[in-house]
Amino acid sequence: MPPSFTLRIAADDPELEQHVYLTLHVQYSKTYPAAPATFTIKAPMGGLSADHLKTLTNEIQKKAKELARSKQEMVFDQIRQLCADFMNTNHTYQKPNVVKLEAKPTQSLATEMQVRAASAERAQKVKAALEADGQRQLEEERANRLANEMKRDTQRREQKIRADQERKQARERFLDRSEQDDSIVKFDNGAIKLEDGRSFNAVKILMHRNCILGKISAVEPILDSPTTGPSTIELDLHTFHFTPTYYSRSQGRKRLKEVESELQVLRGLSHPNLTRVYAAELKKSLEDGQVLFVLTQRPPSLTLKDVLEQSDTLRPEKAV
Repeated sequence: MPPSFTLRIAADDPELEQHVYLTLHVQYSKTYPAAPATFTIKAPMGGLSADHLKTLTNEIQKKAKELARSKQEMVFDQIRQLCADFMNTNHTYQKPNVVKLEAKPTQSLATEMQVRAASAERAQKVKAALEADGQRQLEEERANRLANEMKRDTQRREQKIRADQERKQARERFLDRSEQDDSIVKFDNGAIKLEDGRSFNAVKILMHRNCILGKISAVEPILDSPTTGPSTIELDLHTFHFTPTYYSRSQGRKRLKEVESELQVLRGLSHPNLTRVYAAELKKSLEDGQVLFVLTQRPPSLTLKDVLEQSDTLRPEKAV
């Protein structure tokens, strides 16, 4: 296909060249220069009406044919000059009217100094007002933060009071269904460590109550390094008795060992929403066959089931 290119041609007048212009597309013919090139005016363009474009297009084609008959190859400069000359004399652009401002009489030095002083004073007042507004905003933000902190502290204290009351009620319910006991259970699988670094390997049973598979006992750890005050941690000892003959056989004992191993894995889990498992140990009893001891953190008295039964809806922060 014959080559082509595009030219941007503007009026020669410097004041018009940004406003009066056109885009000229040049397409060579296959037999160029025997046959003239085709010139087409395309967008973008400015400052020319439709009649101007039609007239200029006819003049361009006429000039191109004349140059082709004279067998001149460098015709583009003449075409460009034709377009520029046409736009210099034929365009629709209106130059803006320039209004000359009359110079104001100069002020005296004293008057100018007074004006500057007044302007500086106004600027100082504006600056002081902005600084005062900024200081008030800071004080309001500080007051809001303090109020929010006080509100959160109050909520935490109320939650602690409710938690203490729930633990007290749970303990009272436990005592109502429990029997006094003072026996000691010792764990042979190593020391049991608490979160505060203290350790023990035996617990004293305070009281117990029966459940379906055995009994649940409120216990107190017998610490390796006794402290002056009582232990603050609340522990439960779950005792499960496996008396059927099946558990005295190898297959039954294997099943119980698997359960013990699974519980040992749970000892490594610690999360605020999980009941902590501190120890799990399977022992053999002459009277009761196989006995499984599981030492856990005492669960909260108020469970999720209780909350759902008491509330139709939950706020996001309470649900989390």
